[in-house]
Amino acid sequence: YEDGYKNRPSSSQQEADNLEGYFREVLQKQVKLLLKGEKEEFKEELRKVFKFQTPEIHDKDKLAWFRDEEFARQTLAGMNPLSIQLVRDTDFPIFSKLDEETYGPGDSLITKELIEEQINGVMTAEEAVEKKKLFMLDYHDVLLPFVHAVRELDDTTLYASRTLFFLTEDGTLRPIAIELTRPKSPNTPQWRQVFTPGSSVAASWLWQLAKTHVLAHDTGYHQLVSHWLRTH
Repeated sequence: YEDGYKNRPSSSQQEADNLEGYFREVLQKQVKLLLKGEKEEFKEELRKVFKFQTPEIHDKDKLAWFRDEEFARQTLAGMNPLSIQLVRDTDFPIFSKLDEETYGPGDSLITKELIEEQINGVMTAEEAVEKKKLFMLDYHDVLLPFVHAVRELDDTTLYASRTLFFLTEDGTLRPIAIELTRPKSPNTPQWRQVFTPGSSVAASWLWQLAKTHVLAHDTGYHQLVSHWLRTH
C-alpha cells in the first residue's frame, strides 16, 4: 500500500500544519463556494484536492489500457487479482450452475471449437485444460440474478460475463473470448453473445466494449466482495 498513488502536494497543503488541517481548510472553502452557487470555482478547488499521480504504465504508454496485454495483466497485477481462476477439467465444458428454468440455458457459447480457433490450433481445448493453459474471470453466475433489477434503473444496463484467457509460451495471459449474457424474462428469451479479438474495425470496437463491461464487473466485485466482505 505504501507504493500506491500518492497525493501530489500543493502550496496550500505545504502551508497547512498537518493533513487534517489542510483538508478542513479546503472543505470549508468548497462548502462556501457551493452555497454561493459558484460551481466552476468549486470544480477548480476540487481539482486541487484530487491531484493523484497517474499509473506509471500510463506515462510509458498512454494507450496501454486499450491493449489486450494490459487488460490481461490487470487481472493479476491490478486492483483485484483474487477472481481469476484456473480452468480445470471439472470446469470444462463451461456450464452455469444456475437454474435453467429461471435463467435460460446453462451451456456456454465459449466452446471447444471457438477456443481452438482463437489459439490457432496449437493444441486442443482439452490439452489446454490439461496443461493448465486456460484461465477464467467468471462473473456469470454471480451477476446473472441481478441483471434485470439493474436494467430497470434509468440509463443503466448490465450483463453477466465470462472472460477466458490463454497462457502463452512467453508466460503472459492473452484474452481470447468474452461471453456476455442477459437472462430470460417473462417477455424475452435469454440473450448471449461471445466476443473475440476482431480483425475488422467493427469487431475490434465491440471487443473493446466487451472488455469495458468486464472491467466494470471486476471493479464492482472487488469493492463489494474481495475488499469489503473478505477484508473488513
